Amino acid sequence: MKPDHSFPPLLLPTLRAKMGDRWYYTATMTFADIAAAVQPVDQIHEKAELKTWIQRQLRQERTQQIVEYLCRQKERFFNAIVLGVYGGEPEWDQVAIQENLSLAGQSLTEREANAFGFVRLSGNESIFAIDGQHRVEGIREAVAADPNLKDEEQTVIFISHVTTNEGRERTRRLFCFVSRICG
Repeated sequence: MKPDHSFPPLLLPTLRAKMGDRWYYTATMTFADIAAAVQPVDQIHEKAELKTWIQRQLRQERTQQIVEYLCRQKERFFNAIVLGVYGGEPEWDQVAIQENLSLAGQSLTEREANAFGFVRLSGNESIFAIDGQHRVEGIREAVAADPNLKDEEQTVIFISHVTTNEGRERTRRLFCFVSRICG
């Protein structure tokens, strides 16, 4: 199903890693890209189901604190935002580095040689915050208030969601666990 929301295609520098049976991608996005691509969870397909996964409601006062921090603090920093990719799979483009890297006589393991690349997002995926919804909304509002922030960079971790019953159950388990330990 094509989402109601789309954004310009993105090519993002990325590290790929695997935990358990799940691949995930650590990338950087500009604030403008986050504002355009990441949707509030209640705007994603099957929103009633997704909304029940959120244990904390979006609080405007918390979002406003983040906006003020971003607009006023020159020494700003956030930890990574965990993003779910719904209705699509990030396309992984590996960068071959074995031939291009010299490490004083060291050779790279398969994991090291295959961890670097780019994630391509077509713009038709639905992306939502699994952990970091207040930061995402704060970024969106801060960029609207001060367009000079649009090129700031933020680390994000992409986890894909498959729109099958099994895929929904996997995402639900992940979301519930992340919310308990991070919330």
